[in-house]
Amino acid sequence: ARRVDEWSLIEKKIPSFDVVFSLDRSRLMLNRDPLSPEQEALLPLIDGHRDINGLIRDSGLGEFDVGKALYGLLNASFLLPVGRKRTTPTLPRNASPLERRELASALYRAGMHDEALREFRALVEEAADPVASFHLGLIALRQKEWAPAVNAFMTAAPNASSKTTLLHNLALAYEQLGQMEKARLVIERALTSGGSEDPLIQLQAAVVAMRLGDYQAAKVRLSEARSLWTSSAPPAVWFHYAAQVAALTDDSDREMLLLAAATESHPESAVLLNNLAAAHLKRGDYHGARDAAEKGLALAPELPQLRRNLSAALEGVSRADRSAQAPNRS
Repeated sequence: ARRVDEWSLIEKKIPSFDVVFSLDRSRLMLNRDPLSPEQEALLPLIDGHRDINGLIRDSGLGEFDVGKALYGLLNASFLLPVGRKRTTPTLPRNASPLERRELASALYRAGMHDEALREFRALVEEAADPVASFHLGLIALRQKEWAPAVNAFMTAAPNASSKTTLLHNLALAYEQLGQMEKARLVIERALTSGGSEDPLIQLQAAVVAMRLGDYQAAKVRLSEARSLWTSSAPPAVWFHYAAQVAALTDDSDREMLLLAAATESHPESAVLLNNLAAAHLKRGDYHGARDAAEKGLALAPELPQLRRNLSAALEGVSRADRSAQAPNRS
């Protein structure tokens, strides 16, 4: 009976499961009250795109637990309503494979990946369709389903329209599976098949080399990728791996220079700010670590790594202050 009463209250705030919310990060930053485990689990998933059905699916929580957690977040004014999930367009029953493929591609471009997955899967079940298989691989990558991604790309490979793009994505899937030799062979094929002028393919080659412990090759590929971004700064992911390679080769000065440049070029990246905070901590610069972690938390209060780094920085600042105030006994 109590659960029924609670659900009736929840329904007043959440009348439909197709509602989409985003986080009010500024309010969440000011919160000092503990969140429930269910609320903590939902925070990284509330992205302004998933509706409540998506939150239930991706969190693994039940409908009631998700509803109750969202109800509490709404009452605390931590959520902003975005709207409702878009209605999936439909085609007549006798639509041609080309029309169905175009619909599926449009759904994919619109970010409606579950709906696109259903349409592409129906196409490949009826006949060989390299375009549909390739997109199934892309969707599997987004869903972090690495083995299905490999299978889909391998199915699409014989008749793929863009070999280099397919090889790039296949190498990424192999890398995530930890099959590094396969990833290396595939990304090398992508480079020799016309991908050497693509900075993202050069970057993927650098990542594979780094994972294999070939740091010199990783540096060369990172440099090649950097030279190909001529009209703008490299993306955040380039800075992330360039700084990581610097750290792995004990070049802490270069690591700091890269992360400082990274956060200047990409001030919106909480991950880079977290990396900068961690680098400051390694050097014993607790004030720098605190500043970086606080900036990161203002962007992504749900990231536990930022909270840990901020806590470590504050402890370091406190120890330094106590040491400075201690009487000199000499």
